[in-house]
Amino acid sequence: GVKFRNIVRTDDSRVLKSAYSKLDLSISMMLHSSILAFGAGVPSICIGYDIKNRSFMDLTGQGTRYFDYNEVSVELIDKIAVETIRNIQNI
Repeated sequence: GVKFRNIVRTDDSRVLKSAYSKLDLSISMMLHSSILAFGAGVPSICIGYDIKNRSFMDLTGQGTRYFDYNEVSVELIDKIAVETIRNIQNI
């Protein structure tokens, strides 16, 4: 599986940008997390609940890593995370 960890808790956008740039992959439900990851050049898995989440992921070419929160499983996220990290050079 994939190991998860919380990197930083802050409201400082400069600190957040720096923290996101150190990630291999972002997994979140919040649109702003996906935006920050995209801005840092980090792929995202978005577990969404809103059309804005899907639209952003589609717009940024990451639509295959968007999942509706009603239809997602831990096993699926783990599978997609492993595949994404394995193919990171092609993203």
